[in-house]
Amino acid sequence: MHAPYYINLSSNKDDVIERSIQRLVQAAKASEWMGVYRTVFHPGFYTIYSSNEAMDRCKNSIKQIMDKLEVLGVENYCFAPETTGKISQLGNLDEIIEICRSFDHFQPTVDFTHIHARSRGKINKQEDYHKILQKLENELNIKSLHSHFTHIEYTDNGEKKHHKLLDDNYGPPIQPFIKEIIECGWDITVICESPLIDQDAIVMKKMYNQYINK
Repeated sequence: MHAPYYINLSSNKDDVIERSIQRLVQAAKASEWMGVYRTVFHPGFYTIYSSNEAMDRCKNSIKQIMDKLEVLGVENYCFAPETTGKISQLGNLDEIIEICRSFDHFQPTVDFTHIHARSRGKINKQEDYHKILQKLENELNIKSLHSHFTHIEYTDNGEKKHHKLLDDNYGPPIQPFIKEIIECGWDITVICESPLIDQDAIVMKKMYNQYINK
C-alpha cells in the first residue's frame, strides 16, 4: 500500500517531520492489521540541506518511527522507500539503498521511470536495467523487488509528467525492461503508473506473456 500522501522525513521544519513520523507509524499499524507486504513512501526533500545532511535527518526520523513501533508492539510490517524522480528529492538509487541497508523492516521500491527522469534519460537498453538489479543484489543481497513503471516526460529538474506506455515519444523503453525481468530470474512485482493504469497494465501483461512464451 502507499503511505499517506505527504511524507517528508528530512524536512527543515520539525512539525512536518513529526506529522510524517506519525503517518508512517499509523501506516505500519494498518499494514500489520491488513497483512500488507509493502508500505511505499517517498522519503522527503533536500530543502536547505546537503544530501548527506538530509540523509542524516531522514535516518533520525526513521529511528524515531522504529522506536514508536517497538513500544506499540508492531512487528509485522515492511517499509519500502521509493526512488524519487525530482533532483530536489531525497531518494536516488544510492540513497534508497543506504536507507534499506541501515534498518530492519526496510526493502526498496524501484521506480524505473523515476530513475530515468532523474538521470535525464539514461535508461535506454536492457543492460541499463540489468545494472540497476545487479547493484541492488550486490549491495542489499536481494533477488526480489517491488517496482513501478511507465513512460515519463522530464526536464533538467527531473520528473515532469507520466505518459501512457504506447506513447513512443517518451521512455524508458518497455521491451528491454520486460526482457530483463524475465531473464534475471528475480521475483519482481511491477506496478503500472501510467495515466491509463488498467489499460496499460494489460499491455504490460500481454508483452510479458509474448516474451515468456517465445
